[in-house]
Amino acid sequence: MEIPLQMPSSIGKAAVLFAVLLAGAGTMRAQTIDFQPLCGGVQASGPCSRSFATAGNAAGVNVSTAIGIVTFQGGVLLDNAIDMPADEGTVYITAGNAAAIDVRTAAGFTNPITVTFPRPIDNFFLTVLNGNTLPVTFQVADNVGNSATFLLAPNMNRGASQIGFAATGTVVTIGAVTGQSTATGMTWDFAIDHIHFNQPLPAGLRPRTTTSAPPLPSPPAPAPPTLATPTPPAALPTPPATALPTPPATPPESTNFSRPTVILVVAGLAAAGFFLLRGKSRGPATRSGAPAEANEDERREVRQLRPTERNGEQSQSEQHIPRRPDRP
Repeated sequence: MEIPLQMPSSIGKAAVLFAVLLAGAGTMRAQTIDFQPLCGGVQASGPCSRSFATAGNAAGVNVSTAIGIVTFQGGVLLDNAIDMPADEGTVYITAGNAAAIDVRTAAGFTNPITVTFPRPIDNFFLTVLNGNTLPVTFQVADNVGNSATFLLAPNMNRGASQIGFAATGTVVTIGAVTGQSTATGMTWDFAIDHIHFNQPLPAGLRPRTTTSAPPLPSPPAPAPPTLATPTPPAALPTPPATALPTPPATPPESTNFSRPTVILVVAGLAAAGFFLLRGKSRGPATRSGAPAEANEDERREVRQLRPTERNGEQSQSEQHIPRRPDRP
């Protein structure tokens, strides 16, 4: 026997919620406004009457939708309007400076008609009826820069056409761009009906010109984190320089030698010379290692010669000494 797999309650609730959200999203994306339910029949005067002469001043209209209240301003509701063969139902209509085409209005009518949404929409298209007696160029635009223009035939040629554009804003305007010139300004006379938004645009739209809103600027790239530079420690105060005492100047040594010093130096040199001569007179025979007999013979010869030399010196000195003359 097979046991059916049961979905956990939390998952089942999430699935139901998701289905509800999808259904709601589908409802929110396909929005259409039709003015016929707002009148409930032709009125003798005021809004929902048949002409400007009985409608009075312009009056705004608030329509409840799935996204909130949508407001229309600049015109008035007419039901089964006179001289409007293109649409015999309820329309929102405006006109101005139109006495030349036998249209007279009270106060508050504007060109363009303004439609305000509680949140941004996705696409917008509607039916526009040209009440003028000549072809007129109409423009639809939103408050973020999207727009499109269309040329509509005159009223006598059933000048009704569906126009639209890729709107993304919260405010849409529908207005006549061309018309007769008068002393008080350009003539306009048109009505709107069957407003659609938050759904794909029809394939048959043929705008004369289109303008798209500029792309939103890309958000700036996040700046890399800046590492905090450590603050160097404050420099320690420099201790004041301590002047060292200047040592007393040493007088230069004198190069003058005193007299006793000179005498001692000369005496030392003389003694050194004496010992040097004495060593030479003794040293050669003995240092050379000659026999003692030879040295002794040399000494004898020296002793024998010395008296003679002395006698010779004396004789020589005597030769130079003058004799004194004998006294008489």
